[in-house]
Amino acid sequence: TAMRTSMREKLLLAIVLCFIPCVVMANDSAPQKIGFIGSLTGFAASWGNAVRDGAKLAVEELNADGAKIELIVEDDQSVATKTVTAYQRLHSLSGTKAIVGGSWWLNSIAKKAEGDRTILLSCETLVDENTTFAKTYFLLQGDLRRWMTAFEPLIEEKGWRSAAIVRFSSGFGETLGKE
Repeated sequence: TAMRTSMREKLLLAIVLCFIPCVVMANDSAPQKIGFIGSLTGFAASWGNAVRDGAKLAVEELNADGAKIELIVEDDQSVATKTVTAYQRLHSLSGTKAIVGGSWWLNSIAKKAEGDRTILLSCETLVDENTTFAKTYFLLQGDLRRWMTAFEPLIEEKGWRSAAIVRFSSGFGETLGKE
């Protein structure tokens, strides 16, 4: 549907934005490495796996169009300190220059990524007084109620007049539940 295509295009654009700096210095025959740090196990696994699946889909589609991208996945196990370890592995060992995150703790590596000139794209939506801002750290941020506008075509098509959130798995769900 039009809504799914629009959401997919936005994710592809985000991946491409991370990919562009890598392409400039790329060896044409080698795939470009994009890292992923996510909570694939532990209490935040459902969220981290969803973000990883979206990143994998974007990479598959870009590769189908001729790109050469390798997604290197690291699990932070829903533990903040393991996010730092995952970053070190991706940056030092794998040589990634861009990382997509499906973890609540990318904030802990934002300044390090800035110093390393590594692009860090967070799919976290929480922005508060504890948020670390850095030149290479891009957050999906803003008023979460406005994010719901992405669902308006589906709501109108189905004629829905009410809804419920069954499971709160993050601040995003809590914010929408209050709304």
